[in-house]
Amino acid sequence: MSDAGDAGAATGLDDLDRARVRGVCASLRSSSLESLLGQVFADVDAAPALVDSISRHCVLDHCALLIFPDDFDHALRVLPELGALPGPVVPSVIVKARLAERYRVPADSLDVRITHATLAGATDVPGEPRPTIEMFMLRRSPDLPAGIVARERGLELERHVALRLVEPDPIVIQGLRWVLREHAGFGWDGGGYNPHDGAEYGGTSALYFLGWTQDPAGGTPRRQRIEIKFHGHYPDITTAHVEAARDDQAVAAAAVAAAAAAAAANQPSPLALPLEPARPRGSSAPFDPAEQALRRQRLALLQAEARRRAAERRVGLTGSLAPRLRSEWGQRLRAVTRSASHQ
Repeated sequence: MSDAGDAGAATGLDDLDRARVRGVCASLRSSSLESLLGQVFADVDAAPALVDSISRHCVLDHCALLIFPDDFDHALRVLPELGALPGPVVPSVIVKARLAERYRVPADSLDVRITHATLAGATDVPGEPRPTIEMFMLRRSPDLPAGIVARERGLELERHVALRLVEPDPIVIQGLRWVLREHAGFGWDGGGYNPHDGAEYGGTSALYFLGWTQDPAGGTPRRQRIEIKFHGHYPDITTAHVEAARDDQAVAAAAVAAAAAAAAANQPSPLALPLEPARPRGSSAPFDPAEQALRRQRLALLQAEARRRAAERRVGLTGSLAPRLRSEWGQRLRAVTRSASHQ
């Protein structure tokens, strides 16, 4: 099917998207937070301790998928037949901006919406939130960049597992960022704030992390993406996360190259659009050279500290993260401040 959809009547979702929705429903139905994180951290030392530590602060919120309806209303009527009961539809902010940057088109030219769907027939557990499927819906139209649907399906750049921080705490948020980067080896992959998502709770902030695990069969490494989301607006944290991801262009380039290699195994024909490192969400504004140089120096200091800690092969975190994270994050901030003041 072309990016514009069939010339006839709208069908909501084509057969490929219907199969993708069924697949993510089946995965979520048969998985728990621990099992999903176990797959994500398959190559991480002391992974069980890491999973246990993160599980003390986070719950499984959703699995995400980008689909391509030709008509939103038709798609919402089709989803229950596939095992997903859609909730209210809200405008997308973060993924819309991400797609606009990736394809170098104005964000206003993309119609992207979000619905959180629950699993049909799922049983509620008292006191536990019900995980959902976050459906990003990009409406197909003649104005879409050529090849966007095939490319996004092939690379699955928006597919991820999302955890919700139950009680947002800036110190714990910063600690989770460092644990995932230093201990698990996941790169920072941008983030943002959507005032429409959970508006009654002050909107939702999201941080993304990207990593790779080895294929047990020896094939192409598998792309693993995690989202940490929490209610409220924390601009200092989300901005720092996005800027650090932009500064680390080598990581982004390597990630896209690996994703391209993975897609090539299933898509032998070249895609219409060239693969380029995608800039993190919300990072399109140009930077002052002096400011960027200072930020790179600070990032280099933090990266050096991360390498030192990795070399020590420290034991995985156990118990509650908060006390240790408060101490370690405070030490890092003081070290970076002292180093920057001498430059």
